[in-house]
Amino acid sequence: MGSNIKIRIILNLLIFVSIAIAPWWFSLFLMFLGIGFFFNFYESFLFAFVLDSLYSAPMNIFHGKVFVHLIIIFVVFAFVHWFKRRLRI
Repeated sequence: MGSNIKIRIILNLLIFVSIAIAPWWFSLFLMFLGIGFFFNFYESFLFAFVLDSLYSAPMNIFHGKVFVHLIIIFVVFAFVHWFKRRLRI
C-alpha cells in the first residue's frame, strides 16, 4: 500500500508540472491514467479545474462552455468508476 501512495504522489506532481509546461492533451492523458490506475482519483477534478482556469477559452464548438476539461474528466471518472465496480462484482 505504501508504494501505491508513492506512485500516486509522483503522478500528482507529474500532472502538476505537465499543466505548467506540457500541452493540454498530455495533462489530460496523465489524468486518464490516474483515473484508470487508482480507484478514487479525485485530484483529477482539481487538476481539470486548474487546467480550464488557466488555458481554456469559450468556443462555439462547445456552445460557449469554458470548463470543457472538467466535464470530460467527470464523464470519464463516472464511466470508469461504474466499470470498475462492475468488474469487481
